Amino acid sequence: MHPLIRILCFMVFALFVSLGGMAEAALGLLILIVIWYFSKTYPNQHTWNRVKRLRLFFISIMVIYLWFTPGELLVEIGSYLTITYEGVFLASQRITALVLLVISVDTLLRSTSRNELVSGLYFLAKPFNSFGFDTEKMVIRVLLTMEFVFQSTKPENETKKLNLAAYVPMISNKISSDMLMAIKHDKKEETICFNLDASRIGYQWIFPLGLFCLFLAF
Repeated sequence: MHPLIRILCFMVFALFVSLGGMAEAALGLLILIVIWYFSKTYPNQHTWNRVKRLRLFFISIMVIYLWFTPGELLVEIGSYLTITYEGVFLASQRITALVLLVISVDTLLRSTSRNELVSGLYFLAKPFNSFGFDTEKMVIRVLLTMEFVFQSTKPENETKKLNLAAYVPMISNKISSDMLMAIKHDKKEETICFNLDASRIGYQWIFPLGLFCLFLAF
């Protein structure tokens, strides 16, 4: 599947899962299971490490929804703190959506090479060139952000804590390596062009459109 199509499918998935309810979350989980089966990219320890890093955020969501959502009383703690059925449902719904989004991002990153991500992101952002945006720089910044996320979510027994002086050269070297992998040099025009192959998309546009219609009909 073309990387642009993968990114568009992820955007459709994220839109409906984040804005929808438990029905959309259940459909999203089913879609992820199908993707895992065919791509063989099942969640691993790194995936759960990324989810666990959001535990404080999940706790804050629970506090806000459980104690500040009006509705049918479930538990009363003192005279000011009350937990309602609606609060429990909404908290569960938001946390489930966030977990699915984290896992879907992890699945996308593990099933798509950085070279493919560069191509897909550049293809997606290319129309913004008409508004004066530097698409190449924007894609490289995305790569830098992804590299930071990859490094920060590795278990402590697999990576050493790096100080700033040691981390900056590593990031610079990584960007240079990614640029060599993802960019080709046109010697005739002496310009740098991102490696795109739009001809491979073809019928694949049906996947994001079909996913959009599936969520709408569910």
